[in-house]
Amino acid sequence: MKLLSPLLSSALLGTGLWTFNVAAQDWQQTSAPNAYWQGIACSGDGAKLVAAEYSDPDRNPGGIFVSRDSGSTWQVTTAPRCFWQRVASSTDGARLVAVAYADANWRPGPIYLSADAGASWSPAKVPDQNWMGVFSSSDGVKLAAAGWAGEVFISTNAGQSWSAAPLPQQYWMSVAGSADGSRMVAAAFGDLDGNPGALYLSSDAGASWTPAPAPNARWFSVASSADGGRLTAAASTGAIFTSPNGGKDWISNDAPALSWFAVASSADGLKLAALAGGENSSPVYTSDDGGKVWQTAGAVRDHWTSATFSANADNLVAVAGGYSPGSIYARRNSSLPRLRLIARGPDVVVCWPTNASGFFLEQSPDPLTSSWLAVKRPLTTVGAENQVVIPQASGQGFFRLRSF
Repeated sequence: MKLLSPLLSSALLGTGLWTFNVAAQDWQQTSAPNAYWQGIACSGDGAKLVAAEYSDPDRNPGGIFVSRDSGSTWQVTTAPRCFWQRVASSTDGARLVAVAYADANWRPGPIYLSADAGASWSPAKVPDQNWMGVFSSSDGVKLAAAGWAGEVFISTNAGQSWSAAPLPQQYWMSVAGSADGSRMVAAAFGDLDGNPGALYLSSDAGASWTPAPAPNARWFSVASSADGGRLTAAASTGAIFTSPNGGKDWISNDAPALSWFAVASSADGLKLAALAGGENSSPVYTSDDGGKVWQTAGAVRDHWTSATFSANADNLVAVAGGYSPGSIYARRNSSLPRLRLIARGPDVVVCWPTNASGFFLEQSPDPLTSSWLAVKRPLTTVGAENQVVIPQASGQGFFRLRSF
């Protein structure tokens, strides 16, 4: 797995300020093949992942892929080849649901279910639609799926049977909900007359719905906290709105006006991720305060389509491939050790905690144009830190830790 997008640090050396980039906590490009990825979901601990491939780089229908090691390795499952759109997972990663925009012959797509972490799949007994979004409760029992120019369907028995929700036909894009599945939010890109879409709320597991008091927009994605109290909605026309009270009130966020394709939420609803798609590549944006303040999460830019958080937000996984073939990236927010720099005369000392085992130091003059190379300098231990001295350091350098 390859670490990307170093964090900026600096050290005063001699008579000049020399800038170094330090990568200890940032994106890793996983081993997943390049493809037109559309969906990603994970178990509560982030170890088990399931990804929806819309198509391969040659536009052939895609597969459903799973990883059992946080994205280090991936396996394609036995799910049939379709133009897959979205996936959802139970908290333990055992129950999975995948929805397809179209089957391999470009007919309206199916829904497939797995009760064994993707080892086997069976078709759901639900009408085929051009499916766009899917939601699963934490136990995988309550499900919701949304169709483009179609309907929202609900299951309360792990997909064994489905019923159409009492909602108007819309260009539905996304559906999300609380961990117990009792509260849901559905987002429409537009109605059948071409007008901007609305958000709808349910507090009874999808049995009844009411329009949310949010502005109509080209809604693309919604996310929910585990209790359903904090909601986030993103529009492809540049708006991100959040609700701190289950959809009663909606607040416009001070986020860049980008073509937002996806949002993801931690279990507490305070850590959020927003991803833009379309023709222009963009970085991932995150918020640590429920959407009040947004910042870029590293410098990796791509044409993003979907993202998922582990429950505690230590792991964030994002997929790209909406405009051109992309990859799957993982970002571990707390488990990676932090590097720090010390200026010592003309030298720079790179330090990281000794309790972080299984890493070695790499260096590059410019990661955008040059390769990363292992730093072949002696490693010493001083107190609770590993230290490597870079002698006669000058100009710009980039450092990162890489796992063995």
